[in-house]
Amino acid sequence: MKYLFFALLILSSCGKNIEERLKDPANDPLFYKGDYSGVFMIYEDELKTGGGMMFYASPDNQELDFFYSDDGNKVIRYYWNGGEVFDYNSESYQHNWCGFGLIVGHSWEEAEEVSMDFSGIGYSKLKFKVKGYLSQNTVLKIEGPKKAGSSEVADYIELDSSDISYSWKEFSLPISSSSLKDFNIYVGIIFEATEKGSGGEVFIDSLRFER
Repeated sequence: MKYLFFALLILSSCGKNIEERLKDPANDPLFYKGDYSGVFMIYEDELKTGGGMMFYASPDNQELDFFYSDDGNKVIRYYWNGGEVFDYNSESYQHNWCGFGLIVGHSWEEAEEVSMDFSGIGYSKLKFKVKGYLSQNTVLKIEGPKKAGSSEVADYIELDSSDISYSWKEFSLPISSSSLKDFNIYVGIIFEATEKGSGGEVFIDSLRFER
């Protein structure tokens, strides 16, 4: 599935200049010293990538909150009521899917110019916690790192209504080293429906790459 992107940016509170953030972290000596844990945190209480997010289709009939309060912690809340969203590829409204990606850079133009290379670090999995509700005909698809517009299929995991509840559960998605070589989307979070329904509501936390 190819996407055109509707821009809506959620920026990290990281204090570094963007030129310092958008680089190959393998060149950072912290990655090869004992004070590096082997974890790249994407989201925990806030978006920690130094980048932003972009909807894959129009934001109609969706709610997205990166600072939703859950027992004193901040988590991502993503809700879709199953209604139609505008697909920029087909130039029509549809109710088969919607989603967003966590991107490199503060804008899509910036992300297209600077990609990331994590291939030398040894990350092997994308881990995250999720809870919530999915209607019977809806799945939650979590995609690993990818280059927008690439023909390569991203690593992904699909969760249905039997996989999640309103209790937190952790999942681990194996990711290939090749996917980490040249990417500008850290993670994609997508609802897909086999037929028109009521969508779902999910909460996501502790989103990270691990060795």
